[in-house]
Amino acid sequence: MKYPERDSINSMFLYNPLELTINGPPGSGKTTLIKKLINRLSVKYRLGYVKHAKHAIDTDREGKDTWIAREAGAERIFFKGPLNSADEEPPRGKSGIQDDWALMGTDDSIPDATRAAMIEKDAVLIESFEFLNTPRIVVLDKDEKMLCKVLDGSCARVAACVGQDADVPQLQGIVPYFNRDDIGGIVYAIEGHWLRTAGTRPFHGLVLAGGSSSRMGTDKAALPIDNQALCDRTADLLSGYCDTCYVSCRHDQANSKPRSSHPCIPDRLLNFGPMGGIITALLSHPEASWMVTACDMPGLESDILAPLISRRNPFKAATAYCSSLSASPEPLCTIYEPKSVFFLIPWIARGDYSLKNALDNMDIERFLLKDSRDLKSINTPSEYRKFRNRQ
Repeated sequence: MKYPERDSINSMFLYNPLELTINGPPGSGKTTLIKKLINRLSVKYRLGYVKHAKHAIDTDREGKDTWIAREAGAERIFFKGPLNSADEEPPRGKSGIQDDWALMGTDDSIPDATRAAMIEKDAVLIESFEFLNTPRIVVLDKDEKMLCKVLDGSCARVAACVGQDADVPQLQGIVPYFNRDDIGGIVYAIEGHWLRTAGTRPFHGLVLAGGSSSRMGTDKAALPIDNQALCDRTADLLSGYCDTCYVSCRHDQANSKPRSSHPCIPDRLLNFGPMGGIITALLSHPEASWMVTACDMPGLESDILAPLISRRNPFKAATAYCSSLSASPEPLCTIYEPKSVFFLIPWIARGDYSLKNALDNMDIERFLLKDSRDLKSINTPSEYRKFRNRQ
């Protein structure tokens, strides 16, 4: 199944939505800087490391860049470039396994498996002399060649510059500058850049209202709760937190009340349950994060949504409630980040349409929900009457 929107997602980043390239010529100290940054950042984040090189190098040998990144704490190591003939395959690391290593070849393409492995990480640092189409930190050289490229605009998307001097007056008011020994300041700048990147994403709401309501015997989305149809009530609730709230439904439901009162995203993946509606939304707006809820949760209130949204972790694929830390997450009151589509599509392709199973196998942020009854869905007339009596 081909979606042009997925190509749009792929073009938004190289390896991970939260990535940063460290640029600098040989001898500028970029590898030493990356080692220190990985060592500090890996305490808080699951990091990937990519080494781009144009010339042949020995890989993962003691003292080499890839070895240094592994020792500093990078969880997955990728090398893109030609190998010396002796490097027929990457050597085994201290753990005795090779599953944290991959070679990507020398052409411009990035294999899907490579991107999938890096998307799994919270963030990625890329070491390169090339000016890749990514945000970057530029390590300045003594000859000021890199400084000239920053000042004349030929080196774009610069988040910060790093050098051996205490200050570089030419950069004032253009980009932040840090002395290379100020690791704390550089880390703070990197985290701020990643958080701002995530903060610029549209934050949409999605009410799942595409079910057939066969057990209820009538359209659940139209059931009255507090003098409002369930679909309207849920959409109004999400609208208080989201840029735009959409309703997910089948094509034949889009023009029927109460769905027609809201912007609709008709499912393009039919008969796959809620996962089909969520994937459709993620592909329709690939730059957005989504607060997803089902329309048939009458116990959903602001005091449930607000804590989840305030604790959202944009570095993970999703942020979800669960009844205990060992229990499966509640997938129909969950924040799905843009990169979650890279996990959901392969999951549905294997024939498993369970969102709980998918989330259980994804690196997500989990929070305890004190009373799981608040997220209980109503599927039958007796459950509907029971909730009405509970009020």
